Amino acid sequence: MADNVEQAREFLGANSYDAIFLDHDLHPEHYNSESRDDTRTGYAIALWLAANPELQSASTILVHTSKR
Repeated sequence: MADNVEQAREFLGANSYDAIFLDHDLHPEHYNSESRDDTRTGYAIALWLAANPELQSASTILVHTSKR
């Protein structure tokens, strides 16, 4: 389990996973913020994986979020 973008990239670059669950609102302050900093969320990992299709090509990827 990774709790930040850098750690997630490290894990995903070094290992293969059957399933990947990405929290769009990765950091707690994202929930109550008026501005969105998607560079620190699971969305950043989704973009990174899309830009690196050779990584995790067989994984099922689920992005979830909390609607507040």
